[in-house]
Amino acid sequence: MTYEQLSQHVADIQQSALVFALRSQEVTYDEKTKTYHDYISDIQVDPPTRETTGQFEVVAELFEPFYRMPDPAELRVLRGWVASAAAKLNHDGAEISVDSGFVGSNPQLGKMDAIASLISDWDGFAAMEFHENFLGHWPHVTANQFSIALALVGMVEAEAALWEQARLDVCDIAHAAQTAMDAVGDCRAEDVQFTLNVFSSIFSLSTLVVPQAEMALTLVGEVAAVAGATPVGDKKEGKFTGQSPEEIIDEIRASLDELTRRINASEDKVRESADYALGILATHQDKFTSPRPALADGTRANIKDDNDGFGRPIG
Repeated sequence: MTYEQLSQHVADIQQSALVFALRSQEVTYDEKTKTYHDYISDIQVDPPTRETTGQFEVVAELFEPFYRMPDPAELRVLRGWVASAAAKLNHDGAEISVDSGFVGSNPQLGKMDAIASLISDWDGFAAMEFHENFLGHWPHVTANQFSIALALVGMVEAEAALWEQARLDVCDIAHAAQTAMDAVGDCRAEDVQFTLNVFSSIFSLSTLVVPQAEMALTLVGEVAAVAGATPVGDKKEGKFTGQSPEEIIDEIRASLDELTRRINASEDKVRESADYALGILATHQDKFTSPRPALADGTRANIKDDNDGFGRPIG
């Protein structure tokens, strides 16, 4: 069963509940002809009343919110875009592994490292200002920017992992519910188990430090993609034990509520990482931007030395 087949699977669960309820009225359902028959005479009878069918429509209502979950494939495309942006800020020259892929480097940005040697013989006030306020901070500023970009890569990767697992989990619930519903009334039926893995697919990693960066950021990502990653939560085993359609529907409701809780808990972990990164940006803006060199706006008319007048325009 795939996620795209979820709505049909839910309809099958609802139909199985209805078929069992009709047994008490000595009515059977022919799957091939989609018709209803008297159990004893096998004569075709009218379809069940709205009152009978309506009591099981809650099954579709319970699953309905899960039909609109984000597409993990689209999030992984977004991850590629964010990783590409991060690569433009990586001037260290080495690829960095983040979750399920690598973030490249920008050779052009790395050429700034050669500037120091090219202007090593510069002297004077302007040269000192350029060295101290701009060139000396350049590696740290770009490394700090790169750290934030890597945190964003991890957040998007975590979101993709979350919703990929959520889709698998809701399908697992539906499949187990269908099996349990089909077995209602069978004295030999066994409990039907399922597993919720959403919470255990996200991890929190706080030890990633970019070379020359002045701070470490908490990074969230996909636990399966990083060796040694620690899940923020455990998987949860569940099972259907109901002996009637109503009992199984109650178990479906409880299972979907638990899945929702685990999705929200995972989202909270991603949100915490985002809030932390935003907090650092808000309180340490000077760590992420370089002062604009005064000479950058200089022209022949306004570049001058206050001591000896050098640079003043003639006249």
